[in-house]
Amino acid sequence: LVTDGNTMDPTNCDPNVANLTQIVADGHSKGVNTYTLGLQGSDPNFLDQIAQAGGTMAHIDASAGVQAFVSALNNIRQSIT
Repeated sequence: LVTDGNTMDPTNCDPNVANLTQIVADGHSKGVNTYTLGLQGSDPNFLDQIAQAGGTMAHIDASAGVQAFVSALNNIRQSIT
């Protein structure tokens, strides 16, 4: 999950943290891990809740720019292969 914290563009999303956390937890119970990457403007507390429910424990801060984002994706790839 990658976000800048804006829930209005391009589409509306359910803003209820409990609902979103439950969806992610259900996926994790079926073997799907969820990684969260925060761009500038994102809420790290929300991302940590989603990451914990998804089995990855904490969000990855990718707010420092393109290189931070690419590095985060590379780290995720290395952890799952």
